[in-house]
Amino acid sequence: MKNVKTTLLGERLKALRGEKTLYEVNEESGINRGTLQRYENGTQIPGDEALEKLAKFYGVDLVELKKLWVVDLFPPGSLGRKALQLWLAEGGLK
Repeated sequence: MKNVKTTLLGERLKALRGEKTLYEVNEESGINRGTLQRYENGTQIPGDEALEKLAKFYGVDLVELKKLWVVDLFPPGSLGRKALQLWLAEGGLK
């Protein structure tokens, strides 16, 4: 993924972290603080193992995070991204 300022997944991870520090998330999830920060900033894409750890740690559905991950693969404003968001909103990738 290109160096982007925000991603849907990154924004969601920041929101889920809330008041916790990156250090706290690192200690409890086992994911490096720098890596967590890159996920939140949209400069690194988490793999399946990291997504599973984050979903478990934050108590959210893994599919929710994967949907955001897939949408982020398309550039903002692109036709592909809009079509994918519509498909996901209608129940795709269950």
